[in-house]
Amino acid sequence: MFQNNLQRDPKKQRTKYSGKKKLHTEKTLVVYSTDLKQILAIATAPGSIHDFKLFKQSKIWSYKLIQEATTTELDLGFLGVKKYLPNAQLPHKRSKLHPLTKNLRQEIKLLSQSRIKIENINREIKIFKICAYTRRHKQKKHNLFWNLIAGLVNFKLRN
Repeated sequence: MFQNNLQRDPKKQRTKYSGKKKLHTEKTLVVYSTDLKQILAIATAPGSIHDFKLFKQSKIWSYKLIQEATTTELDLGFLGVKKYLPNAQLPHKRSKLHPLTKNLRQEIKLLSQSRIKIENINREIKIFKICAYTRRHKQKKHNLFWNLIAGLVNFKLRN
């Protein structure tokens, strides 16, 4: 999940404002397949939308390749995803009343070791500096830029 800073749009500033970041932002969800070694899908939404809501609204979960995947690894921002993807793996959540046991901590460690491949793909995307600076181009082109970068990263991964 990526968040881009935006130049304030006077007409749509309320929908793009992220109360968490205290900025006008736009979120981007990137779906990567470790089996196929390529980015499968990209979804964008205003920064005020929650990660899981973006996942549901974009209908990414209905793609055949994602449904047939052996496992889908997600972070805790996607609690409740098992309804849409039964093969999803989420880390266990710790609370004051229910601390994690050694077995659960070991499971989380193994899951994070397999998720490192996804974090490396995030690094490949960030090399293009799409998230580094405040975006000043037209809002309509945001999805186009992300698709171009995904294509470049896929090309780099194939060669």
